[in-house]
Amino acid sequence: TEAGVAWLNKALYFFNLGRIPSMLWLSIAGLIIWLSAVSINYIFGIESFILGLLVFIITTIGTLILIKPITFALVKLFDALEKSDGLKSVIGQIAEVVYPDKEGKSGEVEINY
Repeated sequence: TEAGVAWLNKALYFFNLGRIPSMLWLSIAGLIIWLSAVSINYIFGIESFILGLLVFIITTIGTLILIKPITFALVKLFDALEKSDGLKSVIGQIAEVVYPDKEGKSGEVEINY
């Protein structure tokens, strides 16, 4: 039901997931988690799996805290892109040839809306 997953949607929205592309969010978060975990393990000389897993969990929680302000600028960018008209549909529009196709190179047309 929708009520059962409403908390998940709110959590994802809080972390800006859905307001920016998921792959971009995951790339930023994954990079921060990886760099933090590797750096901490190297600095403190951690070789134990259990301690390494603990460091990974702590860096993941820390990244979730940091990811919201880090992605805030990207949220503004993608919100502005959604509000703009972007590319309108050109199918069925009449175009004027500006540069014709020559020697296998693509030409260029201009469409007036």
